[in-house]
Amino acid sequence: MDFERLPRGIPQTSAEKGAAPRALWLNPDVMATSPFWQYEPGKVVLGGAHGRMVGVADNRHLMTVAGSRTGKGTSVIVPNLLVYPGSVLVLDPKGENATLTARRRAEGLGHDVYVIDPFGTADVPEAYRACFIPW
Repeated sequence: MDFERLPRGIPQTSAEKGAAPRALWLNPDVMATSPFWQYEPGKVVLGGAHGRMVGVADNRHLMTVAGSRTGKGTSVIVPNLLVYPGSVLVLDPKGENATLTARRRAEGLGHDVYVIDPFGTADVPEAYRACFIPW
């Protein structure tokens, strides 16, 4: 497949250039061999290619969108919550991400963790629970 001919964001943008806005179809061989895409601590985990972790150094907003039961949590969201050293705000209606990552973010990464969970769905220690009373 000729990945360079597929439509994407800024025309003629290289896969090694971190310019926004952009979207691109990238040949998995390029992604697996380019130092730009190689995961290292501090980068956002994107997944893997050819047995190597793939990541990108970007501190802008990230949104993960896919259909139900497609692996968003286990393949992208939870790994990033476990290793990303920056601040995060996670909308987690079922409490799954908080349950799996709150302790690691607090104890392993040294972050302040606040879980706003009005329905008690997250299984987290009381020390991480918080509330929001706007009045």
